[in-house]
Amino acid sequence: MENEKKKIPAICMADEEQLDGRKKLDKVFSAQNYAGLSPNRSSLQQLSESYRVWAQGYAQVENAIAVLSDLKSRKSHVYYGGFSRMLHLGDSEKDTHLSTIWEEEIFRIVHPDDLQSKMLQELAFYHYVKRLPSGQCSRFYLAACLRMRSRTDAYICALHRLYYIPMPGSDALWMALCLYTPLPVGFPEGCFIVDSQTGQSTPLEVGASGMSLLSDRERQVLVLIDRGLTSKQIAEQLSISQHTVSRHRQEILAKLRVRNSIEACRIAGQLKLL
Repeated sequence: MENEKKKIPAICMADEEQLDGRKKLDKVFSAQNYAGLSPNRSSLQQLSESYRVWAQGYAQVENAIAVLSDLKSRKSHVYYGGFSRMLHLGDSEKDTHLSTIWEEEIFRIVHPDDLQSKMLQELAFYHYVKRLPSGQCSRFYLAACLRMRSRTDAYICALHRLYYIPMPGSDALWMALCLYTPLPVGFPEGCFIVDSQTGQSTPLEVGASGMSLLSDRERQVLVLIDRGLTSKQIAEQLSISQHTVSRHRQEILAKLRVRNSIEACRIAGQLKLL
């Protein structure tokens, strides 16, 4: 992937699709239940402050733009590292506090197509981490390429990473940490869910129907499973062996992190994969 693209005229980002993706994210964030065994208010404030220090540290050490959003209070802190000086941000380069979870000044310089994909990626990643076992959420992050407008008004390639942090003692996602940095040389195009403990990455594909954790063939198999076909019938219809069908079944269960085909079909339906 080239690090800099030809100059492109500024484009209005507030299109219907981008807003629709944001509305879907807003809906799932707002529907979260923060009741549970969470610490008292004082403890939460201390923990929140420690997360802000971490975000500021990312901005300083990685020269990143770090955005820490509190999904419960609907507020954000933005920290601008050295990378911000390469971007078309105007005067918006001082660390700031926002009364929203949306970093509009940064969204303004992201290519409109990439911004729409970003919203869908984050929605798919949200559903992914919500199905993880307790305590595993912060182990995974989302990594994707974005085009961002530079000071010369050309689009340059950046790396966007997203971490969700749960509320202590609750299943609700409390914080979202977004990091924007230059795209490392050799980083593959696309979007990936990364296990920060093992380094294993799972592609999150962009298709006509939106975001997908599954390959085209795996989606074909899952659609036929959802229709009630047996492995033998699926093999005959797709002209593949039953062994291959079984392998696809196992990959589907592993990628969707479910135990059986019934759960796989239910989750795939929620993610609009069927």
